[in-house]
Amino acid sequence: MKSALDDTIAAIVTPFGSGGVGVVRLSGNQGIGISEQLIDNFPRHIIPSRVYHSWVLSDRKRLDEVIYYYMKAPNSYTGEDIIEINCHGGRVVLRKVLELVIAAGARQAVRGEFTRRAFLNGKLDLAQAEAVIDLVAARSDKGALAAAAQLSGGISQKVAALRSSLLSLLAEIEAGLDFPEDIGEVGGEQIIDLCRSVVNEIAALLATAAGGRVMREGARVAIVGRPNVGKSSLLNAMIEADRSIVSDQPGTTRDTVEEGFVFDEVHFLFVDTAGLRAPGDVVEEKGIARTKAEIARADLVLAVFDASAPLTAEDGCLLSKYGVDKCLAVFNKIDLGLLATVDKFEGAEATAFVSALTGEGIDNLKKLIANYISRDKIMAVDGGLINMRHEECLLRAREALEGVLDGARGKVPLDLIAIDLRLAVAALGEVSGHQVSDEVIDQIFSGFCVGK
Repeated sequence: MKSALDDTIAAIVTPFGSGGVGVVRLSGNQGIGISEQLIDNFPRHIIPSRVYHSWVLSDRKRLDEVIYYYMKAPNSYTGEDIIEINCHGGRVVLRKVLELVIAAGARQAVRGEFTRRAFLNGKLDLAQAEAVIDLVAARSDKGALAAAAQLSGGISQKVAALRSSLLSLLAEIEAGLDFPEDIGEVGGEQIIDLCRSVVNEIAALLATAAGGRVMREGARVAIVGRPNVGKSSLLNAMIEADRSIVSDQPGTTRDTVEEGFVFDEVHFLFVDTAGLRAPGDVVEEKGIARTKAEIARADLVLAVFDASAPLTAEDGCLLSKYGVDKCLAVFNKIDLGLLATVDKFEGAEATAFVSALTGEGIDNLKKLIANYISRDKIMAVDGGLINMRHEECLLRAREALEGVLDGARGKVPLDLIAIDLRLAVAALGEVSGHQVSDEVIDQIFSGFCVGK
């Protein structure tokens, strides 16, 4: 992103559309001078954190009645002088106020530029900046709590402590190499003890990766089974809406159908799939191929069977044939009676009996799903949950530390051990942004909205 930090930037920071209030934000050292040009009776000596009332003028005519306030650097979100103008939330008014601000000398902010400036000015580290967009995009209560924990420094503090301990060890090693007669070499056991402890801490952080993905993207639940066992009806019953087409004709669902639903403070993404059987045509063959892909991708599979009929040979080998694990067996259509010999069914974590038609057993199935996901994924939100970028950095740090441990056990010279130690320190520094490329920074902030 090519932008000068000494520019004063501006953007509408509230969602696009009509609303009760809309906010135009200015950040930069020209914010006061720009605001003086368009706000009537702007105070000569504006007091930080005080709310003011006035009118925005356009060609000396009143455009909108506003309240505004000034946050003086460095005590603001970006670490710069900020002025926020609270207008009435109409599209025309907000657009016109922003045009006046830009005409007076501001530049339109680009995606994520306010938060990028907060990062560059030391108000947030990179992991905290990523938490901002996670908090905005949170789909569930737990997702919001996890993002807030990361924003408050939960992950950053843990990683910083690990990095600090490795930096101290590296400093000791390098001092011993530079001044062996005065300081002496660091012992191999000291290196092994510290690095083993850090590796264990990294493993604990890595264990939250799957839970972090669930919080950000939702737990993916694939609904699979033979045609006409009621998969689409089950999806509709789970989300309490007619999302998927239901028909007595087998093979109605040819493609995957996805729908989100929040239950037990977790966002779930249910995926209705094409029925598993020998394909009758090319279209059905492609649908079944997508079903297999969803099975591999899912956090949990609901294997659906017709409770009102005996299990078929195809039912019995469904899990093994299609590589289904992480599975709950769901016997649908219990309103028609229970003829399926459930005791012959193996391979599922648990079994549920439901009627998608009447709703019987649906609440219990939801609880089984939520319990499985909570048990399978570490989703304790107090310390935050790492994302894919953090995971990649931590994996590289762990790999480098394994090299340090191997070297220390094999009595490799300390100058060679220090190489791997530096790699581990650098990888941990990428999590918080202490050591990170401009390309990575650009990629992260390009995912933000303009107003953030």
